[in-house]
Amino acid sequence: MKRAFTLHLRQLHAFLVLLEGVWVKSLLPLAICKETESDRQALLCFKSRLSGPAGVLASWSNKSFDVCEWHGITCSKPCPRRVIALDLESEGMSGSISPCVANLTSIARLQLSNNNLSGGIPSVGLLPRLRDLNLSRSNLEGKIPSSLGNLSSLVDLRLTGNNLVRSIPESLGYISPLQILALTANNLSGTVPPSLFNMSSPTFLSLGNNSLVGRLPHNISYTLPNIQTLVLSTNKFDGPIPASLPKVYNLRLFVSFTCITTH
Repeated sequence: MKRAFTLHLRQLHAFLVLLEGVWVKSLLPLAICKETESDRQALLCFKSRLSGPAGVLASWSNKSFDVCEWHGITCSKPCPRRVIALDLESEGMSGSISPCVANLTSIARLQLSNNNLSGGIPSVGLLPRLRDLNLSRSNLEGKIPSSLGNLSSLVDLRLTGNNLVRSIPESLGYISPLQILALTANNLSGTVPPSLFNMSSPTFLSLGNNSLVGRLPHNISYTLPNIQTLVLSTNKFDGPIPASLPKVYNLRLFVSFTCITTH
C-alpha cells in the first residue's frame, strides 16, 4: 500500500512538472511579443484616420492579432516579429497620416505614395531604422518637418508632387546616409540650405518645379561629389550655371531649363 502511494505521488509530481512546463511555454510568447502588440496598436491607431476602398484595410482588424498577415505589412522573421515595412502605395486611401506611425520603432520602409491624403507630415524623427520614406503624390500640405533630419538611417526621401510650402529644412542636409532626395513639384520657397549642397552621399537630388531662389554654389562639383542626377528646373535661381558642373564626373543628367537667369 505504501509503495503504491509513493508511486502515485511520483506520478503526480511528474504530471505537475509537465503541467508547469506547458504553462510557462504558453506565457512565453506573450512575454516575447509585447513589442509586436505595440506595433499592432500603432497600426490600429494609424488606420483610425484613414478610409479607402473596401478590402484595402479589411485585414487590419482589432480581432486579428497577427499583424504580419495584414495587407501591406512586412515583419521581421526573428522573434519577436516587428513591423519593418508598411507599403500602401496607390491604394486610393484618403484621410491623414497619424502621428501613431512614429511608434513603429523598427520600421525601415514607409511607402504611402500616390494616395489622396490630407494634412501635413507628422513628426517621425524618432524612427532610428527608417531607410525609405516615400510620401510622393499624396496631396500633403504644410511645411516639411525639421524633425525629418533626425532620421539618421534614411537613405531615400521622396516628397514629390505634394503641396508643401515654406523653406527646405536645413536639417535634411545633415542626414549623412541620404542618397536620394526628391522634393520636386511642391510650393517650396526661399534659398536652398547650404547643407544640401554639402552632402557627400547623394546620387539623386531633385528640387525642380518650386519657387526656390538664390545662386547655386560655384564649387558644387566638389560639394556634391557623387551626384548623378540633379534636377533644378522651373525655379527662380539667378546667376550663371556653375562652371564646375560639367566637371562632375558621375553626372548623367542636369535639368536646368528656365531655372537660371543671368544678370
